[in-house]
Amino acid sequence: MGTPVRDPNDPTKTLYQSGTEQEVEEALKASREVLIYFRQGQPPMPNSDHEVAEALAQRNKVRAFRARFEQQGRGVNEYQNVKEEFPRKLAQHLDQLLTRIRDASLAPAHEAAKKRKPPWIGDPYPGLRSFEPDEAPIFFGRKDETAELVRWVFAEGRRFVAVVGVSGSGKSSLVKAGLLPTLSEWSSAITRLTDAGGDPFRALAIRLEPLLPPSRRAAFRADPAKHFTELGWIGELLVEKPASSCLLIIIDQFEELQTAVADPLRAPFVALLKALTEHNRVRIVATLRADFLGGLSRDETLARLLSGNTFVLHPPGPAALRTIVGEPARLVGVSVDDTLIDEFAEAARLESGALSLLAFALKRLYDRREDQRLVRPNLAGSSTLGGILRDYTKEVERALGADQCEALPRLFRHLVRLEDGWVRVAKRRCRPADIGKDATLTALRDRLIAARLLTALDDPAEGVELAHEVLIQVWRSLQAWADSLQAWAFEHNTHLLVLVDVERLRALGAPRLEGWLLEHALVLLDEAPELLNEAQTAFVRRSRADYEDFLRREANAVAERAAACIEEGNCATAIALCLEVLAHAPPSRRPITSVALSTLYAA
Repeated sequence: MGTPVRDPNDPTKTLYQSGTEQEVEEALKASREVLIYFRQGQPPMPNSDHEVAEALAQRNKVRAFRARFEQQGRGVNEYQNVKEEFPRKLAQHLDQLLTRIRDASLAPAHEAAKKRKPPWIGDPYPGLRSFEPDEAPIFFGRKDETAELVRWVFAEGRRFVAVVGVSGSGKSSLVKAGLLPTLSEWSSAITRLTDAGGDPFRALAIRLEPLLPPSRRAAFRADPAKHFTELGWIGELLVEKPASSCLLIIIDQFEELQTAVADPLRAPFVALLKALTEHNRVRIVATLRADFLGGLSRDETLARLLSGNTFVLHPPGPAALRTIVGEPARLVGVSVDDTLIDEFAEAARLESGALSLLAFALKRLYDRREDQRLVRPNLAGSSTLGGILRDYTKEVERALGADQCEALPRLFRHLVRLEDGWVRVAKRRCRPADIGKDATLTALRDRLIAARLLTALDDPAEGVELAHEVLIQVWRSLQAWADSLQAWAFEHNTHLLVLVDVERLRALGAPRLEGWLLEHALVLLDEAPELLNEAQTAFVRRSRADYEDFLRREANAVAERAAACIEEGNCATAIALCLEVLAHAPPSRRPITSVALSTLYAA
């Protein structure tokens, strides 16, 4: 504690144990911000007995000072390593302090804003979904990144830009609520390549059709792949726009080019992208998960488009995170405690998939606000952002009926699939055909849509999907089911080898699967459809339809031969032939048995 500070008028009276204590006490009396740090652990003791006694006395004074400080309701900060942990904590706390000072300086402006009509009506936090273009007023924390992306697209005129980042980094929101509103004078379209059943040409045509001249729309609807290559439509689309404006095409979740678009369509679509980028009034911006960048770069054309045009989106810094937490609420007249802002910002800095988890936690907090205030105890029991979402999924499940809880695994199998050698779980679309007329699954799907764990896509034929991939990491029931699926996949190696053959034949353009390979593929489709991607699933289903058509024709031929046998009085052969068309006969043996019986009859 250093040298005691004594009363100038009475040297026997000690005012403070040290100058440090005096500075702290006077700063507190003046309502200054004070940061106190105490080092944890036992310091080494000196060798001299006299020095040991002095060290113990100093330690007792420090502990007494800390006890007085805490009794006043003041917080303290602890650290262990003076070279690493202390500088990091000090920098973090100074950053928070400076932000609060800045906010305090803006308080008069905030008070004036409160007296006016709120500039935003509705929820200020989007939850698990990304921000939309009309939500630009509540999109905070990415000012610098938005300005830089605008510079790339507008000022530098880059014709293809890929916004690359990890899942949950806010790629879609940056493009839709940051870039697009800034370039609102341009014609624009937002698409996902899976919006038309995996046909990227039709998916893009659907979004561009409202912008096209009426005379062009029917042709594009009939054969978009053909008419896209006739680039005259771009000038017609922009004819009423200023010469400086462009057509801005946003392709969200560009990784679907690899995961959901069939091989025969992939190369032609990449060629279309290249052709579009050669037009001086077209700009294409795609959002792409970082872990797919390498896979897509194997295509030479895509590699050239991506080279030098990859806009890497890093996680927001501490100051930006606090803006993301606090500003949307203040925009609608809801107050947020500075401590809560700091807590959520720090939690987001430490967790993966941070922005989606943060937005969900804030949405939950906002829905439970008290007297226009966001209060942390309303989410008591959840110590992390991921924990808040995990607790919510448990809450939703507790509200389900017993039959719906039992049906969850049946729904999960249509919402996710295994990729990369069955070690990665990825979301997939659950289409109406997957659910069929199952009333329990339909009711369960609708409950999860209402709970915002599933998102209903714009086109009803496309069905639903998980609201965000982060659910795969935090939804315990989904995690457990996915783990069991992976265990099943590794146990059934035969089926996995079948999957390799299915993909090989599909990629080679084989018309269908046949024989034992089809039989095993059908077992795979029934027992673990999650292992098949959309293109593989369509290939197996088409093969099954062809096979069933063959069986019907074979059965008709058998029936005709059986009728001829009866006319000739050969009833035993007729009975044997009729048994062939019974439904319980093993599918893989029907054609073979039919051929054998036909040979017998002919003899």
